[in-house]
Amino acid sequence: MCGVAIAADITGRWEGVFTFEIGDTIVPMHVTIKMEQNKDGAIMGKYEAFDDVYGLDIGTIRGELSGGILTFELLGSNRCVGRYRGEGYLSQDETQIEYSLVGWDICNDDFISGLGRLFFVE
Repeated sequence: MCGVAIAADITGRWEGVFTFEIGDTIVPMHVTIKMEQNKDGAIMGKYEAFDDVYGLDIGTIRGELSGGILTFELLGSNRCVGRYRGEGYLSQDETQIEYSLVGWDICNDDFISGLGRLFFVE
């Protein structure tokens, strides 16, 4: 009997850390993402991120999960409109996402590039 593989569903709240560099300084950022996933793998939701350099950043996330690979875009909305692109990999047990992210912080004229890990909370 042939079966159809059911795609993972990453709907819910995810928390973790994103780490990036500014000059010689390594900056850890606490991240919370609440997202919904459609049947076709499209995701959308909201994020909050906080660090000691930039403070609180909030915005939206949009993307797609396909074959355990998450491609996404973050659009900041509170400090200034920044746009960041990322790619992540869902763990086999579907409880973690390791990701990379790049983008330009328009307000501070800084290029942001780093790595992060999210953990499924609920």
